[in-house]
Amino acid sequence: HNYFRITCAHAQKIHVNLARDYLIQNSYAAAAQELATAAKMGPDAKLAEDSLKQAVNLMLTSWAEKNPIKEDHKLPEKSPLSNDEKLMIELSETFLKRPQPTEDVLKIKYQLATLYYQHGEIPVAHQRFEAIVKEHPSSKQAIPSAFRVLNILELSGETQKFSETARWMLARGPRDAKFQATVGTIVRGTEFKQIEELETKQNYALAGEKYLQYCSKHGESDRALYEKALYNAAVNFDKSGQKIQSLRTDEMFITRFP
Repeated sequence: HNYFRITCAHAQKIHVNLARDYLIQNSYAAAAQELATAAKMGPDAKLAEDSLKQAVNLMLTSWAEKNPIKEDHKLPEKSPLSNDEKLMIELSETFLKRPQPTEDVLKIKYQLATLYYQHGEIPVAHQRFEAIVKEHPSSKQAIPSAFRVLNILELSGETQKFSETARWMLARGPRDAKFQATVGTIVRGTEFKQIEELETKQNYALAGEKYLQYCSKHGESDRALYEKALYNAAVNFDKSGQKIQSLRTDEMFITRFP
């Protein structure tokens, strides 16, 4: 093996064949190492390119299967990268400098972002997930990336940024119907919560106005919240001393929800 690595004129192809043998034995890490070695050798540039791509895919896919994201309602803590993970990053970054953004490339970008996320490198992961959504909103990786961005912001307690990002995704993110419906629910929920916070601060007049704006803006999108918002608007106008406006809103409520 080492003799061939150093002296054989056809060493590049030998490393590829060794990788195939390792794959038959399900030794993915060893196969990836051989492919990575082949990728650094000449003279066959296409073989080197294909070897690098296969090595990256093998390592990242194997890693993802062994390290699924745990949805435990808290962000992962920082942890050191293993030597294999450092090699994965090195090979991936080398590969990503070359090809155009195909779905395969975007999958590698998503898996790299996930690796950083799992190791608690949240700002790096956030930036990488967000880049996929903004630069390639119609790709297969855009939707899981978008939800990961929202999850990071929510778990980080960045309420305002969470709301702004959800609105941006609703307007300019993936157009998938289920994604749009889910994000729409998030947007309405966060807006409603922000108005409730005005009530908590006893800013009743502004809360009443905001509830009416909510009804005009979202209305039939969510009838349960529509009904609650209109009722709350009347209550808040009453608390703020705006009796006539409260009565008008009551009439709207009775007419709309008899």
